[in-house]
Amino acid sequence: MGVSIDVFTVAVAITVAAVLAPGATAWSTGAGTCVTTEEGPLFTGTAPHLNQGKGALDDGGFELTIEGAGVTTDGTTLTSGEEVFATISGSKAFKGFLVVVSGENDQNLSGSLFTETQANPIESPVAQLMESTGAENGQFGFPAKCAEDVSGITHQDNKEKEKAEFVVSVKVGGEAKIDVTVMVSVNEWYFSRYPLEIVAPPSPSPTSAPTANPTEVPTITPTISANPTEVPTITPTISANPTEVPTITPTNPSGATMINLGCKGGLLSLAVIVASNIFTLMS
Repeated sequence: MGVSIDVFTVAVAITVAAVLAPGATAWSTGAGTCVTTEEGPLFTGTAPHLNQGKGALDDGGFELTIEGAGVTTDGTTLTSGEEVFATISGSKAFKGFLVVVSGENDQNLSGSLFTETQANPIESPVAQLMESTGAENGQFGFPAKCAEDVSGITHQDNKEKEKAEFVVSVKVGGEAKIDVTVMVSVNEWYFSRYPLEIVAPPSPSPTSAPTANPTEVPTITPTISANPTEVPTITPTISANPTEVPTITPTNPSGATMINLGCKGGLLSLAVIVASNIFTLMS
């Protein structure tokens, strides 16, 4: 006699068992931990990924690139506040991943990772952000949470992926690190830690103020004609035969004798003339 198995009941039982299982694991809906060490993610308890690390990313044929350039374990330098485009890719497909950015000197680097930005849009994002509200293990349907000063990003599903793209923008300067885990299967994952040096943006070159060149007042230079017009000289016309001023000669009536006594005797001369005329009338 066959045994009837309720598939739904079995699925629920498996899910509940997984949720209640102690320790952090990686779920198909996101990483189960945001805590990383030098050896990789902090899987604990009975997590199936425990002790299944196969080496560094390049051991599995994977690499992390930032702005198209491969990042090595020697580290890379980023400018604070600058957005850079990052990609995880490799020679084979992978199902899950975990990226964690943290400071070496307890800097608050939450908010340093983005699934995409306006300046760096991603056509088909496969990542999701992890909350920075305090380290907490995740469960099916809910990825783990990161410490308040740490930024994390992980996968959304367990579909095979050729690459995972995201944006990095660290706003606090100093030494930091970016930890990358690539999950190929339950028993195969790779991990690498890359040092970061976050430097301040270069100071803008001072712009020299333009030198004011005052406009010179134009000098008005009078125009001197090569042949200046002479002021006409008015020359009086002298007639060749000037008109003489007529001389008035007094008439000597009745043959009266004029006695010229000069200026002082002018009156006496006149008296003589008058007396002479009177005498003539009496004759």
